[in-house]
Amino acid sequence: METKNKIIENIDILLNEYMGKNNIPGLALGVVYDNEVIYTKGFGVKNIDTKEAISEYSLFHMDQALPYVQM
Repeated sequence: METKNKIIENIDILLNEYMGKNNIPGLALGVVYDNEVIYTKGFGVKNIDTKEAISEYSLFHMDQALPYVQM
């Protein structure tokens, strides 16, 4: 349990800083630990013109996400 808490503890802060430094308008993140989904959240916006927010349920085209997927 302590490891899960450490993983989750700073995700919001780290991702918001990373997005700001790298001009990333939005992303969705899921973290799996020990075969269990321990964290899901959307950050930022889908479209910079409409400002539609991203949630953990947002859908993305696979070609957008594939280069960043860790297997």
